[in-house]
Amino acid sequence: MGSVSIGPFAFDGPRLAVIVGVVIFLTVGSLLSRHRPRLSSWATGTVVTGLVGARAGHVAYHFASFAEEPWRIFAVWQGGFSLAGTAIGVAIGIAWLAARSLRDVPWAVGAVAAGFFAWFVVNTLTSSGVAPMAPTQPFQPFQTVQDEKT
Repeated sequence: MGSVSIGPFAFDGPRLAVIVGVVIFLTVGSLLSRHRPRLSSWATGTVVTGLVGARAGHVAYHFASFAEEPWRIFAVWQGGFSLAGTAIGVAIGIAWLAARSLRDVPWAVGAVAAGFFAWFVVNTLTSSGVAPMAPTQPFQPFQTVQDEKT
């Protein structure tokens, strides 16, 4: 797992990818709402259904663990989200928009594609699968440079 530091904040690679993907999705949805006003509220609702679907998918997959301690379902800060659940939540959001106006769906798909692309790029860049090499020399904060006399 790769982590990324941005100023004083440190993010896990996959979580940073989700944050960037959601921000890009909402930004593109907001920009497109100038042409299709319905997209602004739709984008917000789709983020909510996507997050709920992601958590519900994880809980369903690990139901035996959550059955013993059901209050852990709401402990979202501990992680545990499902990519398939997210896709189902976003599909529900697109179906809801399609039921209201088919003309807005291509615009919405553009916002979803932009968010997915941003997630994919950041996820690929932060999860190389290769652990960084340990240094071969011990850390020495105050090294002195010695001049060689010839």
